[in-house]
Amino acid sequence: MIVKARATRDEDKLERRREILDAAERLFREQPESLASMDQLAEAAGVAKGTLYLYFPSKEEVLVALHERHSCEFFDALAVLLRAPAPVTVEALLDLTRVQFLERPTVLSLASLVIGLTERTVPPEAALRFKMKLGEHLIAAGQGLEARLGLTAGDGTRLLNISYALIIGMWQLTGCMGTARYQHLLAPKIARAFVTEYPAETMTALRLIWNGALGATDAKRRAS
Repeated sequence: MIVKARATRDEDKLERRREILDAAERLFREQPESLASMDQLAEAAGVAKGTLYLYFPSKEEVLVALHERHSCEFFDALAVLLRAPAPVTVEALLDLTRVQFLERPTVLSLASLVIGLTERTVPPEAALRFKMKLGEHLIAAGQGLEARLGLTAGDGTRLLNISYALIIGMWQLTGCMGTARYQHLLAPKIARAFVTEYPAETMTALRLIWNGALGATDAKRRAS
């Protein structure tokens, strides 16, 4: 393995951090069931183990940082949609969600894992930094949705949280019931009780939530 020289300039440090997260994503994609060791990550990123620890004190914090990067990608894409001159519709929001989350198993698996990591194994100060940054994104995105969709103040952020809970919850149900493993053993009547078509069923549920919220908002506006 060729070990890269230690970065000294700020822009080089940012690039090195990006390379480490790129390597972490490759490793997680290959083995989503287990956390790669810091030794494995250092080798995959082409850095000395000591250098790796300068950027991330633990493998759990690497995964939280990678999840944060995925979250920022979603919020950046949502911001572009909200700034566009074309009307913002529920279907446009669902299409964005499908591309950013529902069709990316690695993103979903990592998000599901990080929910537990931030409460159990990540140092409180690191977990707090992550949650503070996520909260800022949620508030800004929520306000943008309220402005474009005519939602009541606070409803945009609330709907984003509900949607995220649904996306991850449906993903966890799909996995924890072992659908793929046991599908051929279950009677059709029993099999229909579980989540089997993850993207489609989740899209249907999200559509109901957002259309319902917009309908309730319109009803309040007409009644006032």
